[in-house]
Amino acid sequence: MRPLTSLRRSARVLRQHHPAVRDGGPAVGARTGTAAGAIRVLLALLTSPGLRARRAVRGATTAEVAAPMPGDELVPAPVLGYTRAVTLEAPVEDVWPWLAQIGQGRGGFYSYDGLENLVGCRVRSATTLLPEDLRLRTGDLVRLGPDGHPCFRVERAEAPATLVLVSADPRPPHAAGSVRTDRTVATWQWSLRPAREGRATRVVVRQRLVHPRSQSLLWRVVEPLNYVMEQRMLSGLEARARRGGSARPAGRGRPRPGRFRRGPKVPATAGRRPAAPPAAAGEAVDARTGENEETR
Repeated sequence: MRPLTSLRRSARVLRQHHPAVRDGGPAVGARTGTAAGAIRVLLALLTSPGLRARRAVRGATTAEVAAPMPGDELVPAPVLGYTRAVTLEAPVEDVWPWLAQIGQGRGGFYSYDGLENLVGCRVRSATTLLPEDLRLRTGDLVRLGPDGHPCFRVERAEAPATLVLVSADPRPPHAAGSVRTDRTVATWQWSLRPAREGRATRVVVRQRLVHPRSQSLLWRVVEPLNYVMEQRMLSGLEARARRGGSARPAGRGRPRPGRFRRGPKVPATAGRRPAAPPAAAGEAVDARTGENEETR
């Protein structure tokens, strides 16, 4: 138990002395963020057998875990999965654009870029909204890394409430997975809804996965890694949504130290347009406004 106690002590020191770890904001330098992420990943791996069930429902209510979500039908009988939830201190309209631009070669994942890049993902998390990446169509590709790395196809995108991704073949043309034809299929389902009279966002994230028995050990290792990276991603998502960010081409680089500061809250309805009707399947959606391109 001594190595585990030492790792916990190191993580506690990082939380006390580095705002990036303490508050979930961007890393104070790439090395600090990577080191903090590595410690958390190691802790997650070591504690996974005892904490797996708790982590699978972290933050979610019993009702949220039991409730159906768009995308459940893609993997009707999962062998592994989770339903997690968190309340972000930013309105839905501010959170959605940052979620809509995720992906390698797009806005990144707002997580531990250094760890992702150790395995060749070539990810750089954006610090501003990127206009070229704010529209999602059914069938769009969301990469976790270059060709050969895992990727997802957009199954459903309804701004600003629902995003459903399904795993795709890492090899071109990146066909979407199906339980009818593939042995390994995973979903990544996101639900956003207003909370606290519109001043906050309740985010529910779910994954449903089927895989052959021969991959059981692999997924038991991937599971705690995913947990750490996704928790960091949610913190990065909140930090960016609270800060805001105009849509401009620049800003694909790493966040600078102290870039995100908690400022005074802006009224949730300030400067907002009325909500537009959701797009039909296959129609383009502007992630900044939630409007169909044809209605503007």
